[in-house]
Amino acid sequence: MTIVSSVWQPIPGRRRPALQAAVLLSAGIILARYVPLHPLVWGICLFVGLLILLTVARRRPGILLLAMLMVWLSVGAFRYATETQLLPADHISRFIDSSHKRQIFGQIVDLPDRRQYATNLILEVRSLKENNRRVPVSGRILVRVRDTARHFSYGDFLRFTGTLEQPHEVRNPGGFDYRRYLFYRGIHAVTDVPQSRRVSVYPDPGGAMFFNRLVIPLREYILAVFREYLPGVSGTLLAGYLIGETRDMPDELYNAYRRSGTLHLLAVSGSNVWLVLGVFWLLFRTLRFHRVVQIVLLLGILVVFCFVTRNDPSVVRAGVMAALVLIGLLFRRRIDMLNIIGASAVIILLFSPRHLFLAGFQLSYAAVMGILILVPRILQLFPGLTRWRAGRWGLTLAGSSVAATVATAPILALHFGVIPAISVIANLFMVPLAGLVTNCAVVLVLLGDLWPWAAHIAAWFAKLFANSSVWCVQRFEAAPLGQIYWSQPGVYGVINYFLALAAVVASRYWYRWFKPAAFYVLLIAVIFLATLAVSRPAPPVEVMFFDARWQLLIGIKLPGEKSRLVGTAGAFSSANHHWVIEPFLRHANWPRSNIEYDTIPRQPGLSEVELLYATSVPDAVIDSPQFEGIKQLQFFCRSGTDSLLLAEYLAVGEDSILILYHNSPGLLNYLRSRFKSGRVNILAMPSSPPSARLIEATAGLDFGTLLVFGAPPRRFSRGIGEAWARHFPGHPVFATCSHGGIRVLLSHPPQIISTVR
Repeated sequence: MTIVSSVWQPIPGRRRPALQAAVLLSAGIILARYVPLHPLVWGICLFVGLLILLTVARRRPGILLLAMLMVWLSVGAFRYATETQLLPADHISRFIDSSHKRQIFGQIVDLPDRRQYATNLILEVRSLKENNRRVPVSGRILVRVRDTARHFSYGDFLRFTGTLEQPHEVRNPGGFDYRRYLFYRGIHAVTDVPQSRRVSVYPDPGGAMFFNRLVIPLREYILAVFREYLPGVSGTLLAGYLIGETRDMPDELYNAYRRSGTLHLLAVSGSNVWLVLGVFWLLFRTLRFHRVVQIVLLLGILVVFCFVTRNDPSVVRAGVMAALVLIGLLFRRRIDMLNIIGASAVIILLFSPRHLFLAGFQLSYAAVMGILILVPRILQLFPGLTRWRAGRWGLTLAGSSVAATVATAPILALHFGVIPAISVIANLFMVPLAGLVTNCAVVLVLLGDLWPWAAHIAAWFAKLFANSSVWCVQRFEAAPLGQIYWSQPGVYGVINYFLALAAVVASRYWYRWFKPAAFYVLLIAVIFLATLAVSRPAPPVEVMFFDARWQLLIGIKLPGEKSRLVGTAGAFSSANHHWVIEPFLRHANWPRSNIEYDTIPRQPGLSEVELLYATSVPDAVIDSPQFEGIKQLQFFCRSGTDSLLLAEYLAVGEDSILILYHNSPGLLNYLRSRFKSGRVNILAMPSSPPSARLIEATAGLDFGTLLVFGAPPRRFSRGIGEAWARHFPGHPVFATCSHGGIRVLLSHPPQIISTVR
């Protein structure tokens, strides 16, 4: 395609002012996030910078660079500060109170996200009504309507009764911060609407024609064509490749794409945009449309395609870049892709500065920048291959895969703690297959109602390529050493990585940066050695009580032993593995290769008499000179041919923790007799309302801190921790429903670290 080939080559000798402005604008946004000054301060800095730029800089060109630096840093900081701090007095964030129900009235301002059990709606709130008083309100909230039979459209006005709650924070170490995720999208509160609660719908008087008459019907038509011609996994894959629709994709297949490093193919990005535009460009060329008409039609198709794919950060970046390229071709301007990237970033960040902190935005720009900067360097290393078109095409494909992986590696580690190294090889096969599937999907959509016989032929090819991509991704997922774990790179580690990468790219000018690089490496070595000198040794025993909602899930790590995960059967579901267990293992650097899983029943089904006569194994002392004195007792009882784990005792010297896996007065009475001569520092027990017998049995134990774990979600368990605290006023009480995941380090004295602070 001539459009792609004409913009692929970088133009040497350009200063690229848009790229420089984008870098400075991003730096200003980051500065405002970590230095939260009042927007007025940043506004004054911007005014001073503009004043210097318009007056002094004309007479003294030497300070022009300093003035531009000050202006763009101040613009980025001012935009972020005004968007996050200068909230109006009637903003929805000032009315969040989960204890009061209010009547909420607002308008749907994004495409409804229909899922299996609920429909997610982004609502621009117009007013709240409480005690027969209506208050005008502004701001956006996320509404989960549990009634999946209801149909909602973009622009509809809704009226319902609900409670406004804060989105939940990180509930476990290394977990997903849902509150920050929604904050970066301008959403400050969430509310649930049960199926039994009435939702009044008032259609938009204006009709929201662009969405309800074009975007939504087109999206539904595309999905209907795929379901008709390719039911099952193949049709789901086509929807993922073309418009990023992955909700109906099986979890096993989705995780295979994620672990193989090819998940970006299912998130619409630049390659999808150019492939779709390429099909229509060939169609317009065949129909002999005028050049100006072609570009104008492509711009219109680009806008519609971005909205059909829900305007994700990656597709917005690709759409803005493609629009700038098309406008440049329309006016016959010479195109520099690095400058185009900078211009697109400036446009997006000026409108929405919070997008800078979204993983999709960062990965999209890092991948494109890596390809445009590193691929020409790679081509220079193999001048013999670039003489032939096939060799140049193959080397460009391989170099693009390597460059994208290298450029996005630290960002993936920063957000997810893992780098899919196998993606370097997987993309060599998957990217061409994804291109073929996407082209077949576009042809299938165009032919679906015109020529069904031709659509069946396109569907046959699409199924062939889709099945081939599934076969490939499953093989790459199972490849050994396919993932590299980099649990906590931190911002400092990411900066060092990109500095080293920049040094490699500019290696032909090594004599210019050798001395500062040597000094920087020496400084890093000194800091590293100083950190090792002052760092504390790892605690011998570590216990993690996860916030797994309805399930019990506990991690236990002993020195010289395999790490254990103890929990109910539902705690080891694929969702918990993805959102709870794997992030924690990466965050805490627990080994994955030798983890043991112990499943305990939620209700043992035993009588109090059977629990009363529980037996214990002998004390197990770890045979290691470095960790002498660590004791581990496990209390079992027999149920037929099985041994049920009821409780566990861990002690390091005088510090100890007793973990109950079942709340039973009989078990507590037995343990009281077992530990009548000693004190337990921490008593951990499953969450349940404190009954009289359970309170009496618990009071018989001599313990210091009470830890309640395995509680249901917060909205169903308010007051459980407070109820236990009322019965034991002299003991600190921690509960996973209010503190999130709780980490216990058996050092002297024992440390209790909660996730939510």
